[in-house]
Amino acid sequence: MKTRVAIDIDGVITANPSAMAWITYHLCRNENDFEVIILSWRNGGDEKRVKETERDLKGFGISYHRIIYAPKKFDNVKTGGMWKMSVIDKEKVDICIDDDLKTLKRDFGVMVDEILPEVIK
Repeated sequence: MKTRVAIDIDGVITANPSAMAWITYHLCRNENDFEVIILSWRNGGDEKRVKETERDLKGFGISYHRIIYAPKKFDNVKTGGMWKMSVIDKEKVDICIDDDLKTLKRDFGVMVDEILPEVIK
């Protein structure tokens, strides 16, 4: 069974694209048993935004198996973060690399550790 890795774009990949390109390339190599999922709350319902995101990832040299977009533009960070956590849980993500989850815990008091105990270690 593949190890699923979810990686956020804004604030993670964009913070150090060259390092993330190296990491994702090696995670996606055939001899490794990883599935790399790009998980973003960029609006997947906006075709321009989807194309922009795919262009960004290609320009950064990011390797991945699939992208999961938010179903709409969220009104606030907490709502977007709760959506992300539900996807992480539903997709049975083993490793999550995301800067938003710490913000949810720190700024909104969301008990991320309790909601996603197997992912957040």
